[in-house]
Amino acid sequence: MVEKKEKRVVSNQPDAEALVLTTLYKSGMRSADLVRLVKREQKLSDPSVYLILKRLEKEGFISKIEKSSRNVHYELVPESKKIVEEEYLKARDTLIFAVQSTPNHNEIMAEIIVSDILGKLGPQWQNPSRRKLLIKVFANEVEAIIERTIKLLEICG
Repeated sequence: MVEKKEKRVVSNQPDAEALVLTTLYKSGMRSADLVRLVKREQKLSDPSVYLILKRLEKEGFISKIEKSSRNVHYELVPESKKIVEEEYLKARDTLIFAVQSTPNHNEIMAEIIVSDILGKLGPQWQNPSRRKLLIKVFANEVEAIIERTIKLLEICG
């Protein structure tokens, strides 16, 4: 007996598919809102987004709930929630390993924190010299936190 293998076609829009899956991971969403979000973030047309949704539904990643012709929702199926969680953990671990593997990893962590802070401040803080100074200050703070934590753990333990 010959076993029939399931054939999965590789997507030509993996970023858009990932956006749909991660968005629906948080909660289900109306079709119109989901299409609007994907169009804006991925610069795609309505038909392209609807094709992605149809494909993800056909592949069994999402379910379509039609409450009426104008009220259509999409939700992630439970198996897809597990996949999103696993992929998130893999991506996180890969990023952590990549940052830790660089000689200036404290500076990279500081850059992430500074970028977040500067994004919440006004344009007067977007000056490159201020950014460079803040990164240096945060990198030093990260190193000091590491040293204090090690000392504390040695005392406690």
